[in-house]
Amino acid sequence: MSYLKFLKEKDIYLDLKAKDRNDAIYQIVRRLKFKNKDKIFKAVMEREDLRTIAIGEGVALPHARTKLVKEIVIKFAMLEKGIDFSAPDKEPVRYIFLIIAPYRNTPGYLATIARMVKVISNPKNKEALYNIKTEKDALSILKNDKNI
Repeated sequence: MSYLKFLKEKDIYLDLKAKDRNDAIYQIVRRLKFKNKDKIFKAVMEREDLRTIAIGEGVALPHARTKLVKEIVIKFAMLEKGIDFSAPDKEPVRYIFLIIAPYRNTPGYLATIARMVKVISNPKNKEALYNIKTEKDALSILKNDKNI
């Protein structure tokens, strides 16, 4: 199952202004509709501190598993200006997929991460995202299976 089908326009943030990695992740987590945002942020940052989740070419996939959510949550943000995420290619990150998953859904969690990497690794998708104007445009690109 592709969990990207659950991604909605309300889950997309264009022109996120952040001063650094922590601030970018914090701003996305603050927009979640959960009570325990601080604990979710802490879980994501603990995972990030183990090993960067920047995959290169301007993309980062901060993620965590926690008992604080019952279903996989996906958010997508584009940074107004790229920021350092300690990416392997040293490129600044402009595209962030935040993934929060329950402990019990390991296959869905891993499949979601793999799917996002596949979508965002396509040069056509990255170029199209760079030129979007609305959340609806971004959603169309991210969910279009023909773009993989």
